[in-house]
Amino acid sequence: MTYFYTQAQIGHGGVPYSFAASSLRNKANAVNFISMPAFDVQTAIEQTKENRSMMRGGYTFAHKFQTNIRKGIDGETLTLPDGSQLWRVGIQSEGAYSINLFFSKFHLPEGGKLFIYNAEHTDLIGAFDARNNNADRILPTRPVEGDRIVVEYYEPADAAFTAELEIGEVNHDYIDVLRAGEPSNSDIANDDYLCMQEAPCAADEKLTRSTLMYLVGGTTICSGSLVNNTAKDETPYLLTAIHCFNPTLTFPKTDTFYDNLTKTIVAFFNYERRFCGGDTVRPTEEMSLAIAHPVAMVEAKDVALLQFETPPPNYYNAYYAGWNAENDTMAPPFINIHHALGFPKKYGFYSGSLDLVTLRGDFPSFDAYSHRRVAQWTEGSTDGGSSGSPLFDNNQRIIGTLTSGNSYCPTNANYNPSSTSDFFTIFRLSYNHSTKPLKPYLNPTNDTAKVLDGFDPNFDNPIIRLSNANYSAGDTLGTTLHAAAPGTEYAEQFYVAHQSDLYGAYIYLPPMAYSATNGVKIKIYTDSLADENIIAEQVFLPKYLKYDGATFTPTNRTTTGSKTENFVVLDSAVSVKHTFFVSYEIPTGNTTFKVCNALFDTPKPNKAWVKNAIGEWSEAPFATSLAIQAVMQDANMVAMPKIEHHRQNTIRYERVSHTLVLPDGNSAAGRIYLYSSAGQLMRILPITSGQRTIRLAPTAAGQIGIARIVRGDEIYTGKFIY
Repeated sequence: MTYFYTQAQIGHGGVPYSFAASSLRNKANAVNFISMPAFDVQTAIEQTKENRSMMRGGYTFAHKFQTNIRKGIDGETLTLPDGSQLWRVGIQSEGAYSINLFFSKFHLPEGGKLFIYNAEHTDLIGAFDARNNNADRILPTRPVEGDRIVVEYYEPADAAFTAELEIGEVNHDYIDVLRAGEPSNSDIANDDYLCMQEAPCAADEKLTRSTLMYLVGGTTICSGSLVNNTAKDETPYLLTAIHCFNPTLTFPKTDTFYDNLTKTIVAFFNYERRFCGGDTVRPTEEMSLAIAHPVAMVEAKDVALLQFETPPPNYYNAYYAGWNAENDTMAPPFINIHHALGFPKKYGFYSGSLDLVTLRGDFPSFDAYSHRRVAQWTEGSTDGGSSGSPLFDNNQRIIGTLTSGNSYCPTNANYNPSSTSDFFTIFRLSYNHSTKPLKPYLNPTNDTAKVLDGFDPNFDNPIIRLSNANYSAGDTLGTTLHAAAPGTEYAEQFYVAHQSDLYGAYIYLPPMAYSATNGVKIKIYTDSLADENIIAEQVFLPKYLKYDGATFTPTNRTTTGSKTENFVVLDSAVSVKHTFFVSYEIPTGNTTFKVCNALFDTPKPNKAWVKNAIGEWSEAPFATSLAIQAVMQDANMVAMPKIEHHRQNTIRYERVSHTLVLPDGNSAAGRIYLYSSAGQLMRILPITSGQRTIRLAPTAAGQIGIARIVRGDEIYTGKFIY
């Protein structure tokens, strides 16, 4: 059973009544626990392994118990002195890493509050209340740690009606999904995946920039790709697979059903290894987007087109892939880029022909002849987590997305040379679908052409990762340059000929406890390493965004076990020219923080500097680099919209209500493009016909924004102050 969690189960905080009530505070052991029967855990684990390849999506991680646990019948109900009521029931499943529930009946009155927590009170979700009510009157919940959990519901005396609560499923986690749901720590070499090259080392870099990994509900990994549209306006469309959200393939489902799931998405950009044939490094997890919404869900083709709420920031360097909706006959080779098992981006190559097939048997809901078959990869394979990944034709255009397969690397114990097929959807069929076509979104200009090339927003002004080491030419990552050496601050020297905007820097860490990063500060210097030349400071906090079943939470990265690539983004871009430095300052008493340094394959000038205890800077005692990479863009070429002033049609911002007042005289539908003062596209928002105002996310007062409004044939552009 692969479980997915809906927006309906977002908790709203608070503390269970029993935690605060003195008479109940110590009664955890007095709760009536209902025990689930034993089952063969080892067989379940083996079955998970055996079935892993059939649907290249999320893992089966739990054993399902069908139950009928009802409020008022099971557990205990207490009437409190003020007439309110408290219902509690315990659920036990011995040996479970975690337990999650499915409420087959869920309907609460105003004031009612439901919590779920473990017996040790170390993991708590809720409160769920009337805001979680939905038309289906159901509620799935995220896993709660441990093999003993308590369900507690409080209802006030004046409630309009009595809550309806029934637990229809109890799910015993035998995989430890609370750890497995994080971006996979796949830095330990595994012979089963040696045939999967790192994508940046084999594929065109544009294609790798379009492919991303995403998590649904904090537990399930899939792959997808950003796709271009004929307007080339950077609308952040994500093309992926329906079964990542609807694994049972029970159709039809409403857009609300899918929206509840896609709202939990966290997508990771640039989750890839660039050290080809050399160092094993866990990639950056700092570049992520959260929350998407369904646009066109073509169920019988296993195709999902979503739209992120916000476009990726400029420094993510995203690429919007092209597509081919023209025909079913095309010449090889074909490329697949994906995130098998949550691994960093992998590459597949196929030099054979594509067979047109019908997927039935395990997939009776799919239309006949809606898939192409890759008979046997020339190089590479796929695995769980590869679902939704793109298949590119020989012109680097998407022709399908992965649905299922049974391919493995030849070194894998499950490899069968006579059965190694993977199956991809046919993009053309979804593009022209009769009821939910992709065409209106991917072809808003209604062009007659049925193919579209990819779009690179930074083509005219590339995002640069400036490095003093060349890892594709023999340079490698050294072990450490750290606080045990003389000095409290270390700096990397760079040179750039043109005025450039510096967005941030990559820093590589050897394995260490996360606590070792406490208090470390990143600084930017211009010209020389003098205090008066510091133009930016940033606290170093290696974190990634995680959906924890209630909200999106910045979560500490895993920094143990392997080297890690960490991206530090500055609060705002700074301007640099000619010589500049990126440093890290270690607080007094921290003797455990360290960074990787570069070992040069051939002699090169020294780029590392060390500051001693009395504040004097000197070059490092041997020629090296701190392996820091600066992320920047030519400041003179940043694509900012031209500012046009309209006497009658001004753009006005209402600070109190965070509302942008749109220009008069035009009621057409359109879009608004919001830029930072540095010209970075921050967000694209739709404008409906007749709309006069649009509410923006609260932003610190005093910042400058730029709005470009497109309504019909007219464009209005202007600055405003938040």
